[in-house]
Amino acid sequence: MKDLIHNDISRCNDYKCPTGAFCARFRQLRFDKENGNTQMSVTDFKGREKKGLCDYFLNADVLASQHEA
Repeated sequence: MKDLIHNDISRCNDYKCPTGAFCARFRQLRFDKENGNTQMSVTDFKGREKKGLCDYFLNADVLASQHEA
């Protein structure tokens, strides 16, 4: 599995965020843990408190398709 975002972009650990399943920041944190990578910056961007998308949302589907090109 290729990374969805670069290592210098903070991951999100807001498991209550309603858009987490589509967010590259949230999904990448899971991939990092599966690969044993624990040295990434992690932030709670509090997407659960937003109406609509979090200000830091990174669309995972769009990013994944860009990596494939």
